Amino acid sequence: MERRRNVFYEALNNSTSRHSRLKSRIQFQAQETERLMRQHFQTLHQFLKEEEENRVAALKDEEHRKMEELETSEEQRIQAVLFRARAVEGVLGENGATFQEVKQ
Repeated sequence: MERRRNVFYEALNNSTSRHSRLKSRIQFQAQETERLMRQHFQTLHQFLKEEEENRVAALKDEEHRKMEELETSEEQRIQAVLFRARAVEGVLGENGATFQEVKQ
């Protein structure tokens, strides 16, 4: 009877020890998984931040380029109008007239 009781207590003790080891292993796995998840999300966050910065920079470059094109286009139009005005003045001048005379 004593021997049976000792075997029972030993089995119970082994079961408790095994349970404790499994519990520790599960906790370790959960902590390790959480650490890896946080690391992956941090990497993803950094990637998204860099991507945002790159796209904003590209957008600003495009805006700057378009503004320069607009300025150049306006300058070309003004130059074309001035060229035409001078040409008309030249023709009118050859005929002895001015813009003011033609306007009146």
